[in-house]
Amino acid sequence: SDEAWHHIEGCGITVHCISEKGEYQVVQIGKNILKGEQPQVIIPKHTWFAAEINDKSSFALAGCSVYPGFEFELVNGIYS
Repeated sequence: SDEAWHHIEGCGITVHCISEKGEYQVVQIGKNILKGEQPQVIIPKHTWFAAEINDKSSFALAGCSVYPGFEFELVNGIYS
């Protein structure tokens, strides 16, 4: 499922994304729009991603919403 990440507090967050086609993209999440940060971003389904805080001496708090709802029972399109 797609995931909506939203920045809540703290420093900016770098999200590293690799699409199912192998394309790499970096997204900045945060409150500083003038520095290219976005308050929220959609990570498409089938995307591998990892996040890191931009200021290693600080903190960041983010939330993630998944839609449609994620079901652990559904794996690779079939119920186990």
